[in-house]
Amino acid sequence: MDVTSNKQMKVHEKLFLKEKRYEKKQKMLRKNSDDYKTFEEVFDNRTLKIIYKIMNKGLFEKIHGIVSAGKEARVYMAEDKDGKYIALKIYLTSVADFKKGRTKYVVGDRRFNNQRRKTRDIVNTWCTKEYKNLIRAYNQGISVPKPMFFNGNILAMEFIGDEQPALTLREIKEVSYDQFERIIEQIKNLYVKTKLVHADLSEYNIFYYNQNIIIFDMAQSVLTSHPLAETLLERDIKNIITFFQKRKIKVDKLETVLEEIRN
Repeated sequence: MDVTSNKQMKVHEKLFLKEKRYEKKQKMLRKNSDDYKTFEEVFDNRTLKIIYKIMNKGLFEKIHGIVSAGKEARVYMAEDKDGKYIALKIYLTSVADFKKGRTKYVVGDRRFNNQRRKTRDIVNTWCTKEYKNLIRAYNQGISVPKPMFFNGNILAMEFIGDEQPALTLREIKEVSYDQFERIIEQIKNLYVKTKLVHADLSEYNIFYYNQNIIIFDMAQSVLTSHPLAETLLERDIKNIITFFQKRKIKVDKLETVLEEIRN
């Protein structure tokens, strides 16, 4: 290789490395920007004030990383003074269309007849609704995360898992008919004992932890007296039946399950 070719190669190498460093820097800047945007989205001034207020009461001491991110809320792992983990669900107050699609779950529920129309008020109502639904279910022995407290758009409950959150039903490699039966039993207990319908049940909001079925995400849950309760109950059961059928598990028909729950 001649001297000229060698020099050209070195120039190309330098340019290549410069380009790679530039790409890496831009990637980091984009990530930092996204992280900051997420932080701003979750921890607005009012939410931060609520967090400080809760911490000053000694209800928890630290907030660790995010464990779940949805369109309407983020769930963080927090820690109390005894080192026990807590799930801290923070509803986003910046979601402009939060009330879109949620009205049907609130209108017709006598517990929330006087709901205000401002986005933040609707978000707070949604948080209150989940807390009340969890309390109602937990007190009747339904397998749900133990609710601890709520304030504004922040809900604290039992953390399901160890160092990491428990796997959802969807994340489990193998499922069984026994799990199907236990889920249907929980749906029936909700319906009969607490007069509630989950109203958005699927493999995404059922934990399987220490051989136990644990249902979560209950903000949209409605009373059985709600005008749409029976329709939503059927939808919940269809979702569960479909999931197990896709996993090649032979399960009961919708009509059979509905009869068992209602009678």
